[in-house]
Amino acid sequence: MAVRLADDAIATGRPARMAVRLARIAMEWSRLTASASSPTDVQLDEARGYASAAAQVFSAFAGTAAEHAMSLVVLAQVQLRSGDPDEAARLAGSALDVMAGSPGVTAANAHLVLAQVALTGEGNGTAVASLRSARGILEAATSAAEPNRQVARSWRELGDLYGRVGAKEDQTAAYRRALESVGVRSALVGAVTTDSELVR
Repeated sequence: MAVRLADDAIATGRPARMAVRLARIAMEWSRLTASASSPTDVQLDEARGYASAAAQVFSAFAGTAAEHAMSLVVLAQVQLRSGDPDEAARLAGSALDVMAGSPGVTAANAHLVLAQVALTGEGNGTAVASLRSARGILEAATSAAEPNRQVARSWRELGDLYGRVGAKEDQTAAYRRALESVGVRSALVGAVTTDSELVR
């Protein structure tokens, strides 16, 4: 897959820029597949291939560390959906290593993957620690007033995971922050939404 992306880029005459653009498309397709309600094994295999190819492309070019880390998180999400939590944890850890010193939404998403992995085996204690880390990063990332769908998705996922560990107040706060991240302000005091379509 990575070779095909590179070949396509070279054929267009702009190898670096086109390879990165194609890798972004492959990564987004994989993210959408991993977040689908019930992807098939074939779709997950394709998503794994695309996310792996994207990670290879991003690792080869300078200035794409953020995209490289995000592709590792997407690949971790695909692995988690495929039933391989150990590989998902390894990939999320690798994404955090790539993002070392520059926390952002990608680092928060890596912590969310680690929380999901913990919920599959280690229990709520480890999951809550990862959720706390993700929340701290997201709070710093959402200090800007600009609406941001990616941040909103992360807040919504954080709310979903708080619900799984039984932290209802934190769940409500995370959902409220998800709404605020896309420009909906506190006119909905007390209202909580779990509609994932709001931020997809």
